[in-house]
Amino acid sequence: MNQAIAGAFTLLFGTTFLHYTQNMMEKQLIFLLTLTGLCLQYEWLHTSRIWSLVIGSLALGANLLIR
Repeated sequence: MNQAIAGAFTLLFGTTFLHYTQNMMEKQLIFLLTLTGLCLQYEWLHTSRIWSLVIGSLALGANLLIR
């Protein structure tokens, strides 16, 4: 049991595993915010609902802050 715990901590903190995992999660979040923002901007273009424009703009703004 102690060796398993030591191996898990070594994998997380002694290698670049944690860095790559965080980098992939950040890329997925950027993709999600971009897709959400563009879909809502497209919906605003067709329906002229102001809330679609506001929420889409907030999603794209959050995308820029994350980068």
